[in-house]
Amino acid sequence: MKKAKYLIEIPYENGFVLYNTLYGSVIKLNEDYYEIFKRIANGESKGLEEETEVFLKQKMLYTDIESEENDIDEFESRQGDVLQLTILTTTACNMQCVYCFERLVPINADKELAYNILTFVERVIAKKKFSRLRVTWFGGEPLVNKALIFELSSKLISLCEKNGVVYSSDIITNGTLLTKETAEDLKNKCRVSWCQITIDGLAEKHNKRRPFGGKDGFSLILNNVEQCCDCIDIAVRVNVDRDNENELEKIVKYLSENEKIRKNIFLHVARVKGEKPVCMSTDEFGKINRRFINILKRNNFEKSVSGFSLSGGLLSCGMNNDKSYVIYPNGDLYRCLETVGRKEYSIGNIRDYKFESEPVTKIAINSKCVSCNKYPYCMKNYCSFSQKAMSSDNCVERTEQQIRDLVYAIME
Repeated sequence: MKKAKYLIEIPYENGFVLYNTLYGSVIKLNEDYYEIFKRIANGESKGLEEETEVFLKQKMLYTDIESEENDIDEFESRQGDVLQLTILTTTACNMQCVYCFERLVPINADKELAYNILTFVERVIAKKKFSRLRVTWFGGEPLVNKALIFELSSKLISLCEKNGVVYSSDIITNGTLLTKETAEDLKNKCRVSWCQITIDGLAEKHNKRRPFGGKDGFSLILNNVEQCCDCIDIAVRVNVDRDNENELEKIVKYLSENEKIRKNIFLHVARVKGEKPVCMSTDEFGKINRRFINILKRNNFEKSVSGFSLSGGLLSCGMNNDKSYVIYPNGDLYRCLETVGRKEYSIGNIRDYKFESEPVTKIAINSKCVSCNKYPYCMKNYCSFSQKAMSSDNCVERTEQQIRDLVYAIME
């Protein structure tokens, strides 16, 4: 018997929390059961068969190295079997968010691009043998060019069915154009399983950070969320920095007063990245996230709390692999959303893309990282575009504290 490779043991109250950073499984143990866990890990499983089975099932223990490596290989294979396309239907947007990283000249994708995407997907599936295709509709505001989503979705679904590929999709939208009719059509005709909408606080703060042409975008978005949240899964994201961190409790309380919204949405926070003084460090954000989860609990956001995933990954972001493509409205291809529109980061154009000379950006990963029990957690949260190397002098202590903050918040 052996402890799992990616197991972290975190002191908690009068015992420990066991956390597998790859699979996201978590077990809280009192002192007596923690002693039982250690005994089983040391080979004393006689008379403890039931407890042993629990620890094996939750992937805290393995019978031997080979069984764990087989499990990890299978996990990595599932990750690598998905072709991820992020399609910008347009670079035009009807909002002017203060922290937007794009600032692009408005371009709409057209029917020619739709044809080229179909040809491209067919070539990719044939060459790389993917069994799943996941499409994220993005912009600008993707619903500004809603017609392309409906036309291309229908053709992609047919192409996937013809090739035995499982198709799924989602959309990242500001919510201003997401009427109930549109949401129902996205779900039923385009197989859009969920959408992400951003709300950055109550009306005054939100409308200042995410201007909507002088209109009250906050009220329009909230009305759309209320109308749509029972017909399509909605993740409401709060982009947080020092400017709006004091809005978190206010917006949670406000949303909790609407029972339909509270029961149906998944509410979470995300860090506004950047070098500006208003931006938080990852350590600061970790503490904010822990506080936010506790606020959700106090306001009975059961779906949001239960929906938090602690599972990690073994593949880095799109910048470092050949399973992910971002498609610009003019056909240019990128690995990462952060680079769209910046020609120097384009890996080619969809019209004449050559897989034989496909570039893959390699990031520097310290050899110590690969054997670290925190590795899957880091890979899931790592941005290879914004950071040159994953490891740093105090990364082990810093990452462990981030993990503790997150696990404590969920356990409390």
